[in-house]
Amino acid sequence: MTYTPSRLDIKTDIQRSVMATYGKREFNEPNYKHFLKSALQIIKTLNLGERSKKAVLTSLKKVRNEKLSSDKRREDLLMISSLI
Repeated sequence: MTYTPSRLDIKTDIQRSVMATYGKREFNEPNYKHFLKSALQIIKTLNLGERSKKAVLTSLKKVRNEKLSSDKRREDLLMISSLI
């Protein structure tokens, strides 16, 4: 039996990363980084189409901006996961 990642896996990993940010260290939590990294790896390997892939990756880069409030970053991550 083989495992093929899907869009649902990306959504789930992004949502898990958001939940991990509610810890004491917020966006420095190891689980946040792990799940976001996992989502990025799936995005790079999955055939989303060039425009979709580029839009998602650009949006994720914006979320990494530390000048935004934590709530805004979480909201943006959830929006990305719902649009995938």
